[in-house]
Amino acid sequence: MLAAFFHYLGIPRGVVLNQFLIVFGLLCAGSAFLIALAMGIGLLIFNKRRAKFSGLSQGWQSVTGKVLTNCVREVTSNDEGTINVNFYPEVVYQYNVSGQDYSSKRLSFGAVTPQKSKEAVQKVLEQYPVGSTLLVYYDSQNPAEAVIERAAGRVKWVMVLAILALIVAGCIGFGVLIGLINYFA
Repeated sequence: MLAAFFHYLGIPRGVVLNQFLIVFGLLCAGSAFLIALAMGIGLLIFNKRRAKFSGLSQGWQSVTGKVLTNCVREVTSNDEGTINVNFYPEVVYQYNVSGQDYSSKRLSFGAVTPQKSKEAVQKVLEQYPVGSTLLVYYDSQNPAEAVIERAAGRVKWVMVLAILALIVAGCIGFGVLIGLINYFA
């Protein structure tokens, strides 16, 4: 029906199809550019925020806390028919600031690296046996914010992914720009 309309206007069929494919390709590439750009910027912001909090936590006050529970958390995902199982350490600890009890399960700032075996996570959990005492670092302005490891765990990989996403966005954006110049030239 659309072809008949263009034929009625006297536009040859091949010209319409070529223009449609060019515009469609530019729209798809433009969308991919925006997605990659948003991903890269989002990961940079995430990384900067984690690094900031990690840096701030270096000046946080500390109190003695107690490990309430520790366990291996299993997360199963289905990626295109492939079942992936990852294991994460989960430590719940309690601490007291100015007579107020708080509990948290945040180990550190940044992402916790998934492990492929329970044994690897058990080694992490051995550092935090149930009932043991540990040093808890908390934000004096918001004592509910606390960590037991002040390092920013695994932010390097986030930075690498952010840079890769921005490189991909740059390549796609350059291609879209060249395509637009050629289309309108």
